[in-house]
Amino acid sequence: MASLAKRLPGMFPKGTSLTDMPGKAYAKPEIWTQNNKFRGAANNLASWSKDLEKAAATGDKAKIAAAMRGFGKETCGNCHKTFRMKKPKKKKTS
Repeated sequence: MASLAKRLPGMFPKGTSLTDMPGKAYAKPEIWTQNNKFRGAANNLASWSKDLEKAAATGDKAKIAAAMRGFGKETCGNCHKTFRMKKPKKKKTS
């Protein structure tokens, strides 16, 4: 995850937003209009990931649980809420 976080900003070049590629991309234009905030979110993911890796290396379930507490909300959730449009639900076929 920490490695991904470092690559994340480069994975969204200009011209790849949902307005540029309707139906194919779900990145909001805010990635580029609020780029410092987006890069900050990637750095936040890296930091949380490193803490989780350290906890996992101990094998201590309590430390791992403590490192996981809030991980999704504070990392993925915050970034997706601000910078990613929800994908439309697929229609069920009968």
